[in-house]
Amino acid sequence: MSIFDPPDDPPDEELSATELHDRWESSTNLSASQLRRFRDSKYNRAYKQQNSSKAQPGDEPLNDAIMLAETPASDWGDRERDEALEALDWIDRHGAQAEDGLGENYLTDEEDMTKREAAGIRWGVDWDDEIEW
Repeated sequence: MSIFDPPDDPPDEELSATELHDRWESSTNLSASQLRRFRDSKYNRAYKQQNSSKAQPGDEPLNDAIMLAETPASDWGDRERDEALEALDWIDRHGAQAEDGLGENYLTDEEDMTKREAAGIRWGVDWDDEIEW
């Protein structure tokens, strides 16, 4: 399974909390500590200055991804389910774009991270598997 294409059979909404936890975990590739480091990085600050929108306000998706990464499957309730469903939907919709490339819309003068890559990291996915921060 590709991180760019989470499975959809059965549909996410039909999964138990444990199954949904496992699907979210297998569709992301960043740990809670990596997400925290990114949240505190110049790249996240640059992303928020350039691209903070109603779809990803402030650090909301990052904080949700950290919460999901830290919460054991046995403790997942309605909030975790809702956040995981939202994240899986985002990953599914944006993964195809990432497979086509990360673009050249860079966040900083170093030109080592694009807006598209930063957006993915904020949802728990580093499309290129390179840790720049």
